[in-house]
Amino acid sequence: MDVLAHSLGGIVVRLVLETTVSARIGRVITLGTPHQGTRAVARPFDPTLRMLVPGSPLLVRLGGDGGGAECASIYSADDAVIRPPENGYWPGALNIEVRGPGHNGLLASRRVYDLVRELLDAEPLARTSSPVGASPAS
Repeated sequence: MDVLAHSLGGIVVRLVLETTVSARIGRVITLGTPHQGTRAVARPFDPTLRMLVPGSPLLVRLGGDGGGAECASIYSADDAVIRPPENGYWPGALNIEVRGPGHNGLLASRRVYDLVRELLDAEPLARTSSPVGASPAS
């Protein structure tokens, strides 16, 4: 299965990649996800937002491992929610920076749509090992 996630959804998917379910995920594409946190909220009171502060224990723990899935991050240099915008960079993944669309604009951008389609249509990379119980053709 392939997963496309926006914003905080990308962090949730990265948490899923740490579980056994990750063996069923082939590709993960994130849009505007604060992989390295965001400084958009100066003093977050909400516990979820505190997890998105750069250097938070959660973000440090997630590191750059995609759990065997092919991972890509599309982020915008003009995103006002992910501050600084380069914090949309996902270490260990294919990273594509676009200009123009803002945080939610990534969801409506024709250019981003075309990039996502291209990533999903690409031939999968050969995995070095198959999940337990899976045949090489699965």
